[in-house]
Amino acid sequence: QSELVHDIIHSQSPFVITEGMIKQRYSNDQIIGKLNLFNFAAASLASSTGFAGMILVDNLVTGKTITEEDIHIFSMFIDQAAGAIENCKEYEYTLTRGKYRHPYRSLESWLFSMALRGKNCQEL
Repeated sequence: QSELVHDIIHSQSPFVITEGMIKQRYSNDQIIGKLNLFNFAAASLASSTGFAGMILVDNLVTGKTITEEDIHIFSMFIDQAAGAIENCKEYEYTLTRGKYRHPYRSLESWLFSMALRGKNCQEL
């Protein structure tokens, strides 16, 4: 199991992983080796039912250091993403509990169809 994934899942807020941290704590981590990143931020997506996923963001294009302001903006994004996932789960539950039949069989097919129609989250 990845030490990095463990730390992200159990973290209460986004955090920055620096090259020094990688050398000190994650030098043998498989995820770090595959991503080949040296400075990035990570956060877990939590929902009311528990862990919903994780997001990693890097600075490869700009090469700039990730700042506290970047982490603050990332935190807001994480909160919105977690809320969207929660809403989608609730929508899928509503579709599958039998009171209402819908042509979409899964959350993924519904989201894909909305993307094809050019809908964004605010229009849904």
